[in-house]
Amino acid sequence: MMKRTIVALALGLAAALGLAPAAAASPTFDELFAWVDYLDDKYGTGVIWVDVADLGPGVYAGSRGDQIIFNSRYVDDRAALDAGITSDVAHGYHPGGNCTSTQLVATHEVGHVLDWATGYTARRELAVALANGLTGTVSGYSFGVDGSVDIPEALANALVAVECGSPTEAELYIYSLLTS
Repeated sequence: MMKRTIVALALGLAAALGLAPAAAASPTFDELFAWVDYLDDKYGTGVIWVDVADLGPGVYAGSRGDQIIFNSRYVDDRAALDAGITSDVAHGYHPGGNCTSTQLVATHEVGHVLDWATGYTARRELAVALANGLTGTVSGYSFGVDGSVDIPEALANALVAVECGSPTEAELYIYSLLTS
């Protein structure tokens, strides 16, 4: 929790000086940050850097390496985030379960960081399993527009399914590749 405290102090000072986005002081940001911090500790990914930026409409967040950027549009408008995630879950695009919308988005992005932190070994293992005939039910976001499995997204959504309490057998298997 030390890094959370340091970041919170830095963000508070930056906001007070007018140097930080208002989103960094929102309850939604606090929940996103707390969930990332919890998962970071649980899976031992190392330090995950969290930021907020305008990523455009329809994009909840993004990650690269050890950094997660949450879209300020949704950090600033929790109702829009909740409506979008609720719709995504209802249509099978993202796994549902017992997480809030912020927890679901944070977990998905931590899945990408975990994939990166483990040297993308789960990507290779999942590609081999698929080539050997792995089948099963996963969320819609696990597929590309051409219907093929989008391996990085399948890995991230498997973490969501497990952490949010709604995994299928296939998602449990994919999760085991990501976390072993």
